[in-house]
Amino acid sequence: MHHYMFYLELVLERSQAHPLDFSFPLLGPGAMPMGFDHGWNEMLTALIPVSSRWRNIALILNSKGIEIMAGVSPLALPVLAKIDLTFTHFTSDTELAELPLSAMNMLCHAPKLVDVALEGIDTFPVTSMYLPLAQLRRLAIKTDYGDEPPDFPQLQRDIDLIQACPSLTSHQHFPLNPPN
Repeated sequence: MHHYMFYLELVLERSQAHPLDFSFPLLGPGAMPMGFDHGWNEMLTALIPVSSRWRNIALILNSKGIEIMAGVSPLALPVLAKIDLTFTHFTSDTELAELPLSAMNMLCHAPKLVDVALEGIDTFPVTSMYLPLAQLRRLAIKTDYGDEPPDFPQLQRDIDLIQACPSLTSHQHFPLNPPN
């Protein structure tokens, strides 16, 4: 993990004050080697002080990552335009629903945020994340419906969410594991 931190420090130093585009972990969703979670959370902690420079980011978050993200100041995302969040390592939807996703309310203060993608989260908690719905142009959600199609309350939540986004030009909502 030391090598990753050295690399991150080098990139941050060389980027000076320029906006940051990054995707961590570098190995992609579901491909993290054993023990990488701890190191990733360490890297995420190192990125919090430069959150004012985040422009296009993709993050894989476990429960500890969500807690770390709570350290981002509500007004610290002036150039953030796109964010892809993958929620991982949750044993159930209940465990994810019980997390303080409101700790990520800093996203509602991102004046340039127009593109949001969420994976591994139900639409219901999306509303508790305090997204800047009025300014979003693209919203993509990948959820795990299991073997059943979404029920009426789920569809109604989707409709309510779309109606809360007057600038939306693209909405995708599809299952992680579509039925065969």
